[in-house]
Amino acid sequence: MPQHMGKLILELSPALILVFFITQPVFAIEPAFTIIPWDYGINAELQFNLSSGIAVAPLQPFDVYVVDTGNHRVQFFSPTGNYIGQWGSYGSNNGQFSYPEGIAIDEFGYVYVADTGNHRIQKFTSTGNYVGQWGHLGTSAGEFFYPVGIAIDVAAPGNVYVADTGNHRVQKFSPTGNYLGQWGSYGTGIGELVYPEGIGAYPGGSVYVIDTGNQRIQEFTQAGKEIWVSGGVRNERLANPEGIAVQAWAPGDVYVSDTGNHRIQIFTAGGNQVWGSLGSDKGQFRYPMALAVESSPPGNVYIVDTGNQRIQKFSPTGNFIDQWGAYGTDKGQFNFTFAAVAKLKDDTSNRLVPEQTISQEVPLISYNFTENHPMVTEIPKSISSSMVTPSQTSYQMPQPSESGEQLLISTVLVGLSLAFICTRFRKNRP
Repeated sequence: MPQHMGKLILELSPALILVFFITQPVFAIEPAFTIIPWDYGINAELQFNLSSGIAVAPLQPFDVYVVDTGNHRVQFFSPTGNYIGQWGSYGSNNGQFSYPEGIAIDEFGYVYVADTGNHRIQKFTSTGNYVGQWGHLGTSAGEFFYPVGIAIDVAAPGNVYVADTGNHRVQKFSPTGNYLGQWGSYGTGIGELVYPEGIGAYPGGSVYVIDTGNQRIQEFTQAGKEIWVSGGVRNERLANPEGIAVQAWAPGDVYVSDTGNHRIQIFTAGGNQVWGSLGSDKGQFRYPMALAVESSPPGNVYIVDTGNQRIQKFSPTGNFIDQWGAYGTDKGQFNFTFAAVAKLKDDTSNRLVPEQTISQEVPLISYNFTENHPMVTEIPKSISSSMVTPSQTSYQMPQPSESGEQLLISTVLVGLSLAFICTRFRKNRP
Protein backbone atom coordinates (compact mmCIF):
# COMPACT_ATOMS: atom_id res chain seq x y z
CA MET A 1 0.00 0.00 0.00
CA PRO A 2 1.43 3.45 -0.92
CA GLN A 3 2.50 5.52 2.07
CA HIS A 4 0.06 8.31 1.29
CA MET A 5 -2.89 5.86 1.26
CA GLY A 6 -1.98 4.49 4.69
CA LYS A 7 -1.71 8.01 6.05
CA LEU A 8 -5.09 8.93 4.52
CA ILE A 9 -6.82 5.92 6.11
CA LEU A 10 -5.42 6.79 9.54
CA GLU A 11 -6.55 10.40 9.19
CA LEU A 12 -10.01 9.48 7.99
CA SER A 13 -10.69 6.63 10.48
CA PRO A 14 -12.34 8.80 13.19
CA ALA A 15 -14.65 10.43 10.65
CA LEU A 16 -15.54 7.08 9.05
CA ILE A 17 -16.35 5.60 12.45
CA LEU A 18 -18.51 8.63 13.30
CA VAL A 19 -20.42 8.29 10.02
CA PHE A 20 -20.99 4.59 10.68
CA PHE A 21 -22.53 5.11 14.10
CA ILE A 22 -24.66 8.17 13.43
CA THR A 23 -26.17 6.65 10.29
CA GLN A 24 -27.36 3.53 12.15
CA PRO A 25 -30.99 3.32 13.41
CA VAL A 26 -31.09 4.72 16.89
CA PHE A 27 -32.75 2.34 19.37
CA ALA A 28 -32.64 2.45 23.11
CA ILE A 29 -33.29 -0.84 24.86
CA GLU A 30 -35.59 0.27 27.62
CA PRO A 31 -37.79 -1.85 29.87
CA ALA A 32 -41.38 -1.57 28.68
CA PHE A 33 -42.21 -2.80 32.14
CA THR A 34 -39.83 -3.19 35.04
CA ILE A 35 -40.80 -4.62 38.37
CA ILE A 36 -39.77 -2.22 41.14
CA PRO A 37 -40.10 -3.82 44.58
CA TRP A 38 -41.67 -1.21 46.83
CA ASP A 39 -42.66 -1.75 50.42
CA TYR A 40 -41.34 -5.24 51.14
CA GLY A 41 -42.02 -4.80 54.82
CA ILE A 42 -45.83 -4.73 54.83
CA ASN A 43 -46.31 -8.47 55.16
CA ALA A 44 -43.64 -10.94 54.09
CA GLU A 45 -46.11 -13.83 53.89
CA LEU A 46 -48.54 -12.22 51.45
CA GLN A 47 -46.77 -10.47 48.61
CA PHE A 48 -47.98 -8.70 45.48
CA ASN A 49 -46.32 -7.54 42.33
CA LEU A 50 -48.70 -5.05 40.76
CA SER A 51 -51.92 -7.07 40.67
CA SER A 52 -54.86 -5.62 38.75
CA GLY A 53 -58.19 -7.43 39.08
CA ILE A 54 -60.17 -7.79 42.31
CA ALA A 55 -63.67 -8.90 43.32
CA VAL A 56 -65.55 -9.50 46.57
CA ALA A 57 -67.86 -12.45 47.11
CA PRO A 58 -71.52 -11.30 47.25
CA LEU A 59 -72.29 -13.03 50.55
CA GLN A 60 -70.74 -13.02 54.01
CA PRO A 61 -67.90 -13.35 54.89
CA PHE A 62 -67.04 -11.34 51.72
CA ASP A 63 -63.93 -13.25 50.65
CA VAL A 64 -61.64 -11.22 48.38
CA TYR A 65 -60.50 -12.63 45.00
CA VAL A 66 -57.43 -11.14 43.32
CA VAL A 67 -56.26 -11.75 39.75
CA ASP A 68 -52.54 -12.54 39.96
CA THR A 69 -51.86 -11.59 36.36
CA GLY A 70 -48.14 -12.34 36.01
CA ASN A 71 -48.45 -15.71 37.76
CA HIS A 72 -51.48 -16.58 35.59
CA ARG A 73 -53.71 -17.48 38.52
CA VAL A 74 -56.44 -16.33 40.91
CA GLN A 75 -55.85 -16.14 44.65
CA PHE A 76 -58.47 -15.56 47.31
CA PHE A 77 -58.31 -14.23 50.85
CA SER A 78 -60.45 -13.48 53.86
CA PRO A 79 -61.59 -9.85 54.27
CA THR A 80 -58.64 -9.34 56.61
CA GLY A 81 -56.10 -10.64 54.09
CA ASN A 82 -55.60 -14.20 55.31
CA TYR A 83 -54.63 -16.46 52.41
CA ILE A 84 -57.26 -19.12 51.62
CA GLY A 85 -56.41 -20.66 48.27
CA GLN A 86 -55.60 -20.28 44.59
CA TRP A 87 -55.99 -21.85 41.15
CA GLY A 88 -54.59 -21.50 37.65
CA SER A 89 -51.29 -21.71 35.78
CA TYR A 90 -49.92 -20.47 32.48
CA GLY A 91 -51.47 -22.04 29.39
CA SER A 92 -54.56 -22.28 27.22
CA ASN A 93 -56.20 -25.43 28.56
CA ASN A 94 -59.30 -25.43 30.73
CA GLY A 95 -58.54 -23.66 33.98
CA GLN A 96 -55.28 -22.18 32.73
CA PHE A 97 -54.66 -18.49 32.02
CA SER A 98 -52.59 -16.14 29.92
CA TYR A 99 -52.33 -12.80 31.72
CA PRO A 100 -55.86 -12.72 33.17
CA GLU A 101 -57.06 -9.24 34.13
CA GLY A 102 -60.73 -8.95 35.01
CA ILE A 103 -62.74 -10.86 37.60
CA ALA A 104 -66.36 -10.84 38.78
CA ILE A 105 -68.56 -13.00 41.03
CA ASP A 106 -72.28 -13.70 40.61
CA GLU A 107 -74.96 -14.08 43.27
CA PHE A 108 -74.36 -17.85 43.46
CA GLY A 109 -70.64 -17.45 44.06
CA TYR A 110 -69.45 -18.44 40.59
CA VAL A 111 -66.27 -16.65 39.57
CA TYR A 112 -65.84 -15.29 36.04
CA VAL A 113 -62.34 -14.41 34.83
CA ALA A 114 -61.35 -12.36 31.78
CA ASP A 115 -58.55 -14.56 30.47
CA THR A 116 -57.10 -11.65 28.52
CA GLY A 117 -54.22 -13.28 26.66
CA ASN A 118 -56.38 -16.24 25.61
CA HIS A 119 -59.22 -13.94 24.43
CA ARG A 120 -61.89 -15.74 26.42
CA ILE A 121 -64.01 -15.79 29.58
CA GLN A 122 -63.69 -18.69 32.02
CA LYS A 123 -66.17 -19.62 34.74
CA PHE A 124 -65.31 -21.38 38.02
CA THR A 125 -66.82 -22.33 41.35
CA SER A 126 -65.84 -20.24 44.35
CA THR A 127 -63.00 -22.65 45.09
CA GLY A 128 -61.65 -22.73 41.55
CA ASN A 129 -63.26 -25.80 40.00
CA TYR A 130 -63.59 -25.29 36.25
CA VAL A 131 -67.17 -24.88 34.99
CA GLY A 132 -66.95 -23.61 31.42
CA GLN A 133 -65.70 -20.97 29.01
CA TRP A 134 -66.60 -18.99 25.90
CA GLY A 135 -64.92 -16.78 23.34
CA HIS A 136 -61.79 -16.74 21.19
CA LEU A 137 -59.73 -14.24 19.22
CA GLY A 138 -61.75 -12.28 16.69
CA THR A 139 -64.05 -9.34 15.98
CA SER A 140 -67.38 -11.08 15.40
CA ALA A 141 -70.19 -11.41 17.94
CA GLY A 142 -69.05 -13.50 20.90
CA GLU A 143 -65.38 -13.15 19.98
CA PHE A 144 -62.82 -11.03 21.83
CA PHE A 145 -59.62 -9.14 21.30
CA TYR A 146 -57.93 -8.82 24.69
CA PRO A 147 -60.98 -8.54 26.99
CA VAL A 148 -59.98 -6.73 30.18
CA GLY A 149 -63.00 -5.82 32.31
CA ILE A 150 -65.92 -8.00 33.35
CA ALA A 151 -69.02 -7.27 35.42
CA ILE A 152 -72.15 -9.15 36.44
CA ASP A 153 -75.64 -7.86 37.02
CA VAL A 154 -76.38 -9.84 40.17
CA ALA A 155 -80.11 -9.33 39.65
CA ALA A 156 -81.82 -12.11 37.69
CA PRO A 157 -80.91 -13.46 35.23
CA GLY A 158 -77.32 -12.52 36.10
CA ASN A 159 -76.12 -11.29 32.72
CA VAL A 160 -72.38 -10.87 32.13
CA TYR A 161 -70.90 -7.70 30.60
CA VAL A 162 -67.41 -7.77 29.10
CA ALA A 163 -65.21 -4.82 28.14
CA ASP A 164 -63.88 -6.16 24.83
CA THR A 165 -60.99 -3.72 24.98
CA GLY A 166 -59.26 -4.34 21.68
CA ASN A 167 -62.53 -4.20 19.77
CA HIS A 168 -63.65 -0.95 21.48
CA ARG A 169 -66.99 -2.36 22.56
CA VAL A 170 -69.03 -3.97 25.32
CA GLN A 171 -70.51 -7.44 24.84
CA LYS A 172 -73.38 -8.91 26.84
CA PHE A 173 -73.85 -12.61 27.63
CA SER A 174 -76.01 -14.94 29.67
CA PRO A 175 -74.36 -16.62 32.70
CA THR A 176 -73.62 -19.62 30.48
CA GLY A 177 -71.99 -17.57 27.74
CA ASN A 178 -74.85 -17.19 25.25
CA TYR A 179 -74.35 -14.02 23.23
CA LEU A 180 -77.06 -11.42 23.90
CA GLY A 181 -75.82 -8.25 22.27
CA GLN A 182 -73.16 -5.57 22.06
CA TRP A 183 -72.61 -1.82 21.72
CA GLY A 184 -69.80 0.60 21.07
CA SER A 185 -67.30 1.33 18.32
CA TYR A 186 -64.02 3.18 18.06
CA GLY A 187 -64.40 6.93 18.50
CA THR A 188 -64.75 9.89 20.82
CA GLY A 189 -68.47 10.58 20.38
CA ILE A 190 -71.27 9.76 22.80
CA GLY A 191 -71.60 5.98 23.03
CA GLU A 192 -68.26 5.43 21.28
CA LEU A 193 -65.29 3.92 23.08
CA VAL A 194 -61.49 3.87 22.92
CA TYR A 195 -59.92 0.88 24.68
CA PRO A 196 -62.54 0.47 27.42
CA GLU A 197 -61.07 -1.41 30.38
CA GLY A 198 -63.18 -1.27 33.52
CA ILE A 199 -66.88 -2.11 33.69
CA GLY A 200 -69.46 -2.25 36.47
CA ALA A 201 -73.19 -2.94 36.74
CA TYR A 202 -75.90 -1.84 39.16
CA PRO A 203 -78.32 -4.71 39.93
CA GLY A 204 -81.15 -4.51 37.41
CA GLY A 205 -79.97 -1.09 36.29
CA SER A 206 -77.21 0.82 34.55
CA VAL A 207 -73.92 -0.43 33.15
CA TYR A 208 -70.90 1.83 33.73
CA VAL A 209 -67.88 1.67 31.42
CA ILE A 210 -64.40 3.06 31.97
CA ASP A 211 -63.72 4.56 28.55
CA THR A 212 -59.99 4.61 29.25
CA GLY A 213 -58.74 6.00 25.94
CA ASN A 214 -61.19 8.89 26.16
CA GLN A 215 -60.41 9.54 29.86
CA ARG A 216 -64.06 9.32 30.90
CA ILE A 217 -66.86 7.19 32.30
CA GLN A 218 -69.98 6.40 30.31
CA GLU A 219 -73.26 5.12 31.70
CA PHE A 220 -75.54 2.93 29.57
CA THR A 221 -78.79 1.09 29.88
CA GLN A 222 -78.62 -2.70 29.80
CA ALA A 223 -79.35 -2.46 26.10
CA GLY A 224 -76.45 -0.08 25.50
CA LYS A 225 -78.28 3.24 25.25
CA GLU A 226 -76.19 6.20 26.45
CA ILE A 227 -77.38 7.83 29.70
CA TRP A 228 -74.52 9.91 31.08
CA VAL A 229 -70.89 10.87 30.44
CA SER A 230 -68.49 12.17 33.08
CA GLY A 231 -66.66 15.42 32.51
CA GLY A 232 -66.96 19.16 32.72
CA VAL A 233 -66.26 19.43 36.43
CA ARG A 234 -62.73 19.89 37.69
CA ASN A 235 -62.81 17.02 40.20
CA GLU A 236 -64.16 14.69 37.55
CA ARG A 237 -61.04 14.95 35.43
CA LEU A 238 -59.49 11.54 35.05
CA ALA A 239 -56.01 10.31 34.15
CA ASN A 240 -55.88 6.80 32.70
CA PRO A 241 -58.78 5.46 34.80
CA GLU A 242 -58.71 1.67 35.09
CA GLY A 243 -61.12 0.14 37.57
CA ILE A 244 -64.75 0.70 38.55
CA ALA A 245 -67.13 -0.73 41.13
CA VAL A 246 -70.80 0.04 41.73
CA GLN A 247 -72.50 0.02 45.12
CA ALA A 248 -75.17 -2.69 44.93
CA TRP A 249 -77.89 -0.77 46.80
CA ALA A 250 -79.47 2.63 46.43
CA PRO A 251 -78.30 5.18 45.58
CA GLY A 252 -75.69 3.08 43.75
CA ASP A 253 -72.56 5.16 44.24
CA VAL A 254 -69.87 4.56 41.62
CA TYR A 255 -66.22 4.11 42.70
CA VAL A 256 -63.46 4.70 40.15
CA SER A 257 -59.72 4.09 40.40
CA ASP A 258 -58.32 7.30 38.92
CA THR A 259 -55.02 5.54 38.26
CA GLY A 260 -52.86 8.32 36.85
CA ASN A 261 -53.97 10.74 39.58
CA HIS A 262 -53.23 8.22 42.37
CA ARG A 263 -56.67 8.55 43.90
CA ILE A 264 -60.19 7.17 44.13
CA GLN A 265 -63.18 9.13 42.89
CA ILE A 266 -66.73 8.44 44.06
CA PHE A 267 -69.60 9.60 41.87
CA THR A 268 -72.79 10.10 43.86
CA ALA A 269 -76.16 11.69 43.27
CA GLY A 270 -74.92 14.77 45.11
CA GLY A 271 -71.65 15.11 43.21
CA ASN A 272 -68.29 13.45 43.34
CA GLN A 273 -65.89 12.87 46.21
CA VAL A 274 -62.15 12.18 46.14
CA TRP A 275 -59.74 10.48 48.47
CA GLY A 276 -56.09 9.53 48.24
CA SER A 277 -52.87 11.08 47.00
CA LEU A 278 -49.49 9.93 45.68
CA GLY A 279 -47.47 8.15 48.35
CA SER A 280 -46.88 4.93 50.25
CA ASP A 281 -48.44 5.75 53.62
CA LYS A 282 -51.76 4.31 54.74
CA GLY A 283 -54.50 5.80 52.61
CA GLN A 284 -52.13 6.92 49.87
CA PHE A 285 -51.76 5.28 46.46
CA ARG A 286 -49.37 4.74 43.62
CA TYR A 287 -51.30 3.87 40.46
CA PRO A 288 -54.34 2.09 41.94
CA MET A 289 -55.69 -0.10 39.13
CA ALA A 290 -58.71 -1.96 40.45
CA LEU A 291 -61.25 -1.90 43.25
CA ALA A 292 -64.24 -3.79 44.58
CA VAL A 293 -67.10 -2.99 46.96
CA GLU A 294 -68.91 -5.31 49.36
CA SER A 295 -72.43 -6.07 48.14
CA SER A 296 -74.28 -4.99 51.30
CA PRO A 297 -73.85 -2.29 53.96
CA PRO A 298 -71.54 -1.02 55.20
CA GLY A 299 -69.97 -1.71 51.81
CA ASN A 300 -66.26 -1.63 52.54
CA VAL A 301 -64.00 -0.91 49.59
CA TYR A 302 -60.94 -2.98 48.57
CA ILE A 303 -58.36 -1.29 46.36
CA VAL A 304 -55.43 -2.77 44.46
CA ASP A 305 -52.75 -0.18 45.27
CA THR A 306 -50.67 -1.30 42.33
CA GLY A 307 -47.44 0.69 42.59
CA ASN A 308 -47.23 0.07 46.35
CA GLN A 309 -47.89 -3.64 45.80
CA ARG A 310 -50.61 -4.03 48.37
CA ILE A 311 -54.34 -4.28 48.93
CA GLN A 312 -55.89 -1.50 50.99
CA LYS A 313 -59.29 -1.72 52.67
CA PHE A 314 -61.43 1.35 53.41
CA SER A 315 -64.84 2.28 54.71
CA PRO A 316 -67.27 3.60 52.06
CA THR A 317 -66.25 7.15 52.96
CA GLY A 318 -62.51 6.51 52.61
CA ASN A 319 -61.45 5.79 56.18
CA PHE A 320 -58.48 3.42 56.20
CA ILE A 321 -59.18 0.00 57.76
CA ASP A 322 -56.45 -2.46 56.80
CA GLN A 323 -53.80 -3.43 54.25
CA TRP A 324 -51.81 -6.46 53.16
CA GLY A 325 -49.36 -7.49 50.50
CA ALA A 326 -45.84 -7.09 49.12
CA TYR A 327 -43.84 -8.27 46.11
CA GLY A 328 -43.40 -11.99 45.45
CA THR A 329 -44.33 -15.08 43.43
CA ASP A 330 -44.98 -17.89 45.96
CA LYS A 331 -48.27 -18.96 47.53
CA GLY A 332 -49.99 -15.85 48.81
CA GLN A 333 -47.65 -13.71 46.75
CA PHE A 334 -48.28 -11.89 43.48
CA ASN A 335 -46.49 -11.17 40.23
CA PHE A 336 -48.03 -8.68 37.86
CA THR A 337 -46.93 -8.00 34.27
CA PHE A 338 -49.60 -5.63 33.02
CA ALA A 339 -50.90 -7.16 29.80
CA ALA A 340 -53.83 -5.10 28.64
CA VAL A 341 -53.98 -4.60 24.90
CA ALA A 342 -51.65 -4.03 21.96
CA LYS A 343 -52.22 -0.68 20.33
CA LEU A 344 -51.69 -1.85 16.78
CA LYS A 345 -54.39 -0.39 14.56
CA ASP A 346 -55.60 -0.80 11.01
CA ASP A 347 -55.35 2.73 9.65
CA THR A 348 -58.67 2.37 7.81
CA SER A 349 -60.81 0.93 10.59
CA ASN A 350 -58.97 1.95 13.76
CA ARG A 351 -59.43 -1.59 15.00
CA LEU A 352 -56.59 -3.51 16.54
CA VAL A 353 -54.84 -5.82 14.12
CA PRO A 354 -53.83 -9.29 15.36
CA GLU A 355 -50.16 -9.80 14.50
CA GLN A 356 -48.61 -13.25 14.34
CA THR A 357 -45.36 -11.70 15.50
CA ILE A 358 -47.01 -10.48 18.72
CA SER A 359 -46.81 -13.15 21.37
CA GLN A 360 -49.69 -13.49 23.80
CA GLU A 361 -46.99 -13.85 26.45
CA VAL A 362 -45.86 -10.25 25.93
CA PRO A 363 -47.23 -7.51 28.18
CA LEU A 364 -48.87 -5.28 25.62
CA ILE A 365 -49.33 -1.99 27.39
CA SER A 366 -47.18 -1.09 30.33
CA TYR A 367 -46.67 1.82 32.66
CA ASN A 368 -43.46 3.44 33.76
CA PHE A 369 -44.09 3.42 37.50
CA THR A 370 -40.98 5.50 38.27
CA GLU A 371 -42.75 8.68 37.16
CA ASN A 372 -45.50 10.64 38.86
CA HIS A 373 -47.76 9.87 35.91
CA PRO A 374 -47.96 6.68 33.88
CA MET A 375 -46.26 6.53 30.52
CA VAL A 376 -47.88 4.15 28.06
CA THR A 377 -45.38 2.18 26.04
CA GLU A 378 -46.55 0.66 22.77
CA ILE A 379 -44.94 -2.51 21.49
CA PRO A 380 -43.47 -2.34 17.96
CA LYS A 381 -44.92 -4.73 15.42
CA SER A 382 -41.63 -6.60 15.12
CA ILE A 383 -41.74 -8.04 18.64
CA SER A 384 -41.51 -11.82 18.61
CA SER A 385 -42.34 -14.40 21.24
CA SER A 386 -38.68 -15.30 21.59
CA MET A 387 -38.05 -11.97 23.35
CA VAL A 388 -39.91 -12.84 26.53
CA THR A 389 -41.09 -15.79 28.54
CA PRO A 390 -43.95 -15.97 31.05
CA SER A 391 -41.56 -16.36 33.97
CA GLN A 392 -39.79 -13.07 33.39
CA THR A 393 -40.41 -10.23 35.82
CA SER A 394 -38.81 -7.63 33.58
CA TYR A 395 -39.30 -7.12 29.86
CA GLN A 396 -36.96 -5.30 27.51
CA MET A 397 -38.12 -4.24 24.09
CA PRO A 398 -36.47 -2.07 21.43
CA GLN A 399 -38.12 1.32 21.36
CA PRO A 400 -37.15 4.00 18.81
CA SER A 401 -35.65 6.87 20.77
CA GLU A 402 -34.52 9.14 17.94
CA SER A 403 -36.57 12.30 17.95
CA GLY A 404 -36.83 14.88 15.17
CA GLU A 405 -34.20 16.99 16.95
CA GLN A 406 -31.83 14.03 17.17
CA LEU A 407 -32.40 13.28 13.49
CA LEU A 408 -31.47 16.87 12.54
CA ILE A 409 -28.28 16.69 14.61
CA SER A 410 -27.37 13.35 13.03
CA THR A 411 -27.91 14.76 9.54
CA VAL A 412 -25.66 17.77 10.25
CA LEU A 413 -22.94 15.53 11.68
CA VAL A 414 -23.08 13.25 8.64
CA GLY A 415 -22.73 16.25 6.34
CA LEU A 416 -19.76 17.64 8.26
CA SER A 417 -18.09 14.24 8.36
CA LEU A 418 -18.49 13.72 4.63
CA ALA A 419 -17.15 17.23 3.93
CA PHE A 420 -14.12 16.49 6.10
CA ILE A 421 -13.51 13.20 4.28
CA CYS A 422 -13.70 14.87 0.87
CA THR A 423 -11.33 17.65 1.96
CA ARG A 424 -8.77 15.23 3.32
CA PHE A 425 -9.05 13.02 0.23
CA ARG A 426 -8.34 15.99 -2.12
CA LYS A 427 -5.44 17.14 0.05
CA ASN A 428 -3.79 13.71 0.06
CA ARG A 429 -4.23 12.93 -3.62
CA PRO A 430 -0.77 12.29 -5.23
